[in-house]
Amino acid sequence: MAWLIQLSEAGPCALGDIVNILVLAPGDSLEDLSSELGFSLEEEAPENVEIYAGWFELTFIVNGEGFGYWVFVPKSPGTDCNLLAYCLRHCPSGEDAP
Repeated sequence: MAWLIQLSEAGPCALGDIVNILVLAPGDSLEDLSSELGFSLEEEAPENVEIYAGWFELTFIVNGEGFGYWVFVPKSPGTDCNLLAYCLRHCPSGEDAP
């Protein structure tokens, strides 16, 4: 919350001007995510991957001004195998999934 407050005090900047948040559902595919982001995930890696008990959190920074996407991928039945494999492939080295 403090970060959001600092952003609003920094000037006329709406949260949607700096980040889009995507929460995927079981059934969404790697291709669906690529289409939504506007670039091929086969060619791009996330800036950061966090692992939680029920989901992966991916961060993509897409321009020099810091605009990015914050993507949440569920670890649940029905989640696309290719999407889960992408998340695992880009996890920090040596990090175990909870």
